[in-house]
Amino acid sequence: MYSKLNLTMRNLATDELLELYFDIMPNKFSQKWAKKLHVDFLNNNDSWIQKDFINHGWDYDLTPHSRTKEWLCKELNWHIEYLDNIFTSIDGFDYTINMHFDHNTVDQPQLNEIHRHFELLSLDLENKNNETTWMQQYMPGEKMQGIINSIWQLNLLCHEIEGHLTPGDKSDKYESWGEKYYPQSGLVVCIRPEAKYLLDIDDGDYDEFKMEDREFGDVVLHYPQTGKTILQTYTSNDSNIPMDQLSPNKFLSGEFDVVFNSYPHVDWEDYKQWCSTNNVDINNKSNALGHCVLAKMNKTNFGDKVVVDIHDEIQPYSDLYKITLLNEQSDTIASKIFEQSWIDQYQESFQKKYGFFRNLFAEKG
Repeated sequence: MYSKLNLTMRNLATDELLELYFDIMPNKFSQKWAKKLHVDFLNNNDSWIQKDFINHGWDYDLTPHSRTKEWLCKELNWHIEYLDNIFTSIDGFDYTINMHFDHNTVDQPQLNEIHRHFELLSLDLENKNNETTWMQQYMPGEKMQGIINSIWQLNLLCHEIEGHLTPGDKSDKYESWGEKYYPQSGLVVCIRPEAKYLLDIDDGDYDEFKMEDREFGDVVLHYPQTGKTILQTYTSNDSNIPMDQLSPNKFLSGEFDVVFNSYPHVDWEDYKQWCSTNNVDINNKSNALGHCVLAKMNKTNFGDKVVVDIHDEIQPYSDLYKITLLNEQSDTIASKIFEQSWIDQYQESFQKKYGFFRNLFAEKG
């Protein structure tokens, strides 16, 4: 039985390590998830964490090459400009994004809009037969890798910036945080190469999606597909997506997210009413309307510290260095080190896909 999940975090400035401990839920679905993490990723020599998407809401500048909100907006603008320059240069292709993001003014409606651009542009990315797609019809083949990557970056950067937005309705659950309130801090652990499986309603896979608030340190099921869940659409007040195009979680993957806050705080009764108004059946389990918690954080190694202080202690350790699964006797079942930092990974990927080197931290704007 999978009993514990250990995450070893690394401070990129000092190479110091910090251990985070989690108790895996004993239910059937959490065990299925842990097995997928073990077999598909920890036992796979070729697996790697997408580290340029892992830190959400960590608006800090404590380590070299920190992904602050200002840097994220600048990087998003670069990818928008890159795509628009290509789009406007092609005869017969009538599409531009034409958006600019300022870290001082960026808000949720802007992010909803850029996410919709990603969804529309990425329809081709999910089409395995590209013979009739707009990309094959219009896009220059020698720039295809860069185009595809920039479209994906619209999504990744959008969601990272979302993690830095201060909510208007701070949950009283964390009112003691005061001015140090962190809106949506956490880890989004995407692991490649992709491995995902359709959820099985007959095997009870949807039973663990519950309309309950998440707690600090919860490990939750990752959303490994394009689109937005029904809950995400509600919490972001996103009117850009037609209701019939919402995409509830349909897959089990060994990937996972770690929540270092409970935001967004959900008024579950209001959410149920919103679902009813929008013809979403709250009794249909396949709508996956809530959160699926897989493991709970064991904070004993932090002593009697409150969550805000635990959060501050974790922040400098932004790099997920190692993942370990253990059994009930605390024996290691599987473990893997992910050595490469996000900046090395991003620079290497960038040069390969765009064909030129770019100093990501020398640019302004």
